[in-house]
Amino acid sequence: MTETNPYATPTAELDHEFDIDDIELAGLGERFLARLIDWTLRCIIFVVLFLVFLPALGVWFMVAWGSDWFERVVYNPFEIMWYTFININFPLILYLIALTHISFLLLQGIPLAIWVKLWARSG
Repeated sequence: MTETNPYATPTAELDHEFDIDDIELAGLGERFLARLIDWTLRCIIFVVLFLVFLPALGVWFMVAWGSDWFERVVYNPFEIMWYTFININFPLILYLIALTHISFLLLQGIPLAIWVKLWARSG
């Protein structure tokens, strides 16, 4: 009886040979253009999400700080600093972080899920 070595390299047989000489990588200009297109689409998605969910931000402010938060903050610079820079529960920052993540998932996650689904069908 032979003992299997768990640290041995795999001995799988490949169906075909890979020829890396035939692969042409994208150049600097193509990569820059792709990055610019991604950035533009992400900004558009972010602005649309920001405008769609803007009423929710107002409700979040009211729930987090009370209905009179604007009157307390508007004439007191120390209150403005507390509510915007020091307070960890600042709804606008949390709102922007959430929208940033959602826009990233929409722009990157949906095409990736479609590609994986198509790849799984072909294999």
